Amino acid sequence: MSPTLQTILAFVVLFVVLILTIYYTRYRQKSALREVVKIMRTKGALDFESAMTEQELGLAPKPFLVRIAGNKDYKPQAMQALIVAEVIQITHDGRIFLSEEKLVNTKLQEFMK
Repeated sequence: MSPTLQTILAFVVLFVVLILTIYYTRYRQKSALREVVKIMRTKGALDFESAMTEQELGLAPKPFLVRIAGNKDYKPQAMQALIVAEVIQITHDGRIFLSEEKLVNTKLQEFMK
């Protein structure tokens, strides 16, 4: 095989790996969004009175050593995206709850399908 053909083949393989990585990351992010919403619904954190802390919901960031040893956890980033979109509301004392009304009206609803 000629060096030119080897170089072209290497670039094609690299490009395919890059595309697969992008799609895998997007899939994991979408899954994390769905999982955060599911956790909040299951635990009942759906209004101001039933709001819970991140620790109570199991959504608190993991310790550094646990994070570097395992797979990337996309739930903290998903939770931040939902907070920015105001789907997750924060109470004055730091507890959080899911706003179903905001979830229905947000662009993230499309992303979660």
